[in-house]
Amino acid sequence: TASWMDQIGTLDPRIHLMREPDRRWAYLKADLEAHLEAFQPALVVLDHLGYVYWYPQRRDGNRAYEIGEILRELKELLRRHQAAAVVVCQLSRAVEGRKSARPVLADLRESGEIEQEADAIGFLWAEPKDLHRAEIPCWLSFEKNRLGPRGEIPMTFYQATQAFRERELEEP
Repeated sequence: TASWMDQIGTLDPRIHLMREPDRRWAYLKADLEAHLEAFQPALVVLDHLGYVYWYPQRRDGNRAYEIGEILRELKELLRRHQAAAVVVCQLSRAVEGRKSARPVLADLRESGEIEQEADAIGFLWAEPKDLHRAEIPCWLSFEKNRLGPRGEIPMTFYQATQAFRERELEEP
């Protein structure tokens, strides 16, 4: 039987999953550009930025600069094709040492470059004490938004269906 990754592409040809082990930015960029030209998707999801690398690697080993270059080129490519992107990034471990699990911009790895290039930065998060529940209260927090307001959206994650839904806040 075909894998779910093979089957999902048959649902909608605009959905393109890149499974190739080559994660060099130049290769990914060329593949993405061909897909953008062929199908004009409105949204691209890059999961995740930490796996993409510049080749050949910079001699000074400056990963933050590489991330900045990748994001600048991605942003320009998407602008030319009138598409948007969700770029998944890893947080540093600093959030684990705080009372609240709510992430802040400084928790992003290579945060300076990501902050500089992103139009909006949102964090999907929950308190660790709730992670065992079937319905996990969580939040989508926008810490940066050049195109609109910042703030939090209360959500619930339903483990059984792997779905998120917006929820109403309880009055104190």
